[in-house]
Amino acid sequence: RLERLIRAVRWCWKGLRGEDRTILVELNWRLGDEVMALPVFEALHRHHPRANVYLLSNNPVLFRDNPFVHVSESPPDVVDRYLLLRGASRFEHRLSVYCRKAGVPVPDLRPHMRLADTSMPPHLRIPSGQGPLIALAPGASWPTKRWERSHWKVLGDQLTAQGCRLVVLGQAGEGLPCGWDLTGQTTVEEAARVLHAADLAVCCDSGLMHVARAVDTPVVALFGPTDPDILI
Repeated sequence: RLERLIRAVRWCWKGLRGEDRTILVELNWRLGDEVMALPVFEALHRHHPRANVYLLSNNPVLFRDNPFVHVSESPPDVVDRYLLLRGASRFEHRLSVYCRKAGVPVPDLRPHMRLADTSMPPHLRIPSGQGPLIALAPGASWPTKRWERSHWKVLGDQLTAQGCRLVVLGQAGEGLPCGWDLTGQTTVEEAARVLHAADLAVCCDSGLMHVARAVDTPVVALFGPTDPDILI
């Protein structure tokens, strides 16, 4: 409590003196939840243009090329404002919750992951050919969000018959009996590059679904029997 009071006084004092201030944001959450937080940092910059924003994240690659935030492995020596964004009700719009916690207006922005390098990593191979490249991501954190493997097989066979090239992304053990299997072989950044190269991503409600949209790839998201009142 004393440290919070000291930070509050220091924040106001530096503001009155026109000095640069430091904001530390702790996220350290699941991949999709961190992707959804991307617009918050531009909103923080708009609201506090002279503040230096630092971030503690489980997926720092999402923010590495973001001009509005510094990714940090440890807190800076002096923190003038501390924001904990981890944790949000599933019955509220996620960005609204983040912005309320950050004390900034909700921006008219969608998550955007900046990739300084969009080239395909040399150790990753994707199917050659001229057909559309489609990324399949069958994984999901909740069993109720997953689609039956037999359905994925039917979809994969139909897309292949139409000349599409398929790659399968996700964690080890989430491979499918179709397409070029890259499951368990990519980092988050490498998966983002593959998704950026894809003409379409087909996935369940998952972190890779959010990554695909954040790198501007069209997405067909398959939602299972989730309570419709929950805002995913």
